[in-house]
Amino acid sequence: MGRLDFNLNSNWRLDGAFRYYRELDRSNAQLSIIHGNVQSVRQFPNRQNMLNIGLTGAFRPDLTGEFRFGWVRVRPATDSLRPNEAARILAIPETNTPEGYVALDQGALEGTYALLAEPMDVGTEVARKQVNDNRVFQWNADLNWVRGRHSFRFGSHIRDLPTRHLRDDKVLGTLGALVAQIDSDYGAIRLPAAVAPPTCGPGRTTYCLQASDVRQRNRLYASALGILDNVSMMAVRDGQFKPLPYGTLLESDTRGIRAPSSISRTSGA
Repeated sequence: MGRLDFNLNSNWRLDGAFRYYRELDRSNAQLSIIHGNVQSVRQFPNRQNMLNIGLTGAFRPDLTGEFRFGWVRVRPATDSLRPNEAARILAIPETNTPEGYVALDQGALEGTYALLAEPMDVGTEVARKQVNDNRVFQWNADLNWVRGRHSFRFGSHIRDLPTRHLRDDKVLGTLGALVAQIDSDYGAIRLPAAVAPPTCGPGRTTYCLQASDVRQRNRLYASALGILDNVSMMAVRDGQFKPLPYGTLLESDTRGIRAPSSISRTSGA
């Protein structure tokens, strides 16, 4: 943070200020339990810049003016461990493909905080990556003119508020990385009754499953055997509907269409 005040002459004064701010928060929403060590792999970096320059003075005793330029930039981000990176760290056999590592999401169809879970969370709710770049440019020019018993004030205020939003998820859908959802009885996969113990009922009270536990047992069974419900990845197209490379971010930009952004370029934001 810095500030400068300077008298140009007896009538005019120049001032300026600059500030840079950075913070880093961690979240327990996405965890890793590799080797029995529980640790967060999700963080929220935030950087802010501010610049303010002003010129204040008098053209003559009855005419004064103030001219000021301001710039503010705020860059908050959700920096999560992406599923393909988690899959690379775990390095489970047969998960490496020409398109990159495939993450395995156990108990995926019940949500991120289901009973079943993988060693490193890869659900959409916690593994998404998002970046915002919000800026404000402001130009002010104010003049005050005193004429007899009257005072006139005129000038202009101009503001430009560009913003850019990047993300690699569809909110509740897929991510910009290959994720295999391992589950049963919630999606397309339904385990037949022949592979499950009998359901408890009249005349059977032992060596059976309560009706309320059948679905959970089937999901445990699917998880143990690695039964896939689906494998998905978010696909992104450009303004001409041409497919972009896997991992390309969804982008909203008030300044118009830009060149495709790579996830690696924004991971440290």
